[in-house]
Amino acid sequence: MIEVFDYIESQLDGHDYLVGNKFSLADLYLYMLISPNWTINLSAEVDARPNLKAFWQRIDSRPAVQKTLAMHAEDKAKEQKGELKIG
Repeated sequence: MIEVFDYIESQLDGHDYLVGNKFSLADLYLYMLISPNWTINLSAEVDARPNLKAFWQRIDSRPAVQKTLAMHAEDKAKEQKGELKIG
């Protein structure tokens, strides 16, 4: 996995997003893979790579992402209270 992060770090050098400077589905997918909100916590690996960290922050600050995270948190709280059954 380290090699993959190093490769992505190099690909983001000089670019805001994976495909040049335009947000795409690939960016959203990578965000979900490296985000502690959705998967295992890879913060140390992300933080060690400035381009990847900036990328994560850029995606995380998007209004639609923040809205989705808020909805996810609400659902998680309801599930913990037994008010929402998932699966």
